[in-house]
Amino acid sequence: MCTVTNVKEICVSLGDTYLFIRVRLNPLAHGIGWSEMVVDFTFGSKQRSLVIDVACPSEYENIIARN
Repeated sequence: MCTVTNVKEICVSLGDTYLFIRVRLNPLAHGIGWSEMVVDFTFGSKQRSLVIDVACPSEYENIIARN
């Protein structure tokens, strides 16, 4: 694990996890539809939305304020 300070770093770290590697290999099995695959085949926007949905609102505001 590493320390992350902003949303971009979190997305990079998330992209290296076992789960996201599995999602890239078989996106349909992990709830990602064809429309999302066509628009964003690297799932960058999906990573970002997951990070924002999971982060506490106060922590997310602090991350945004630093950038």
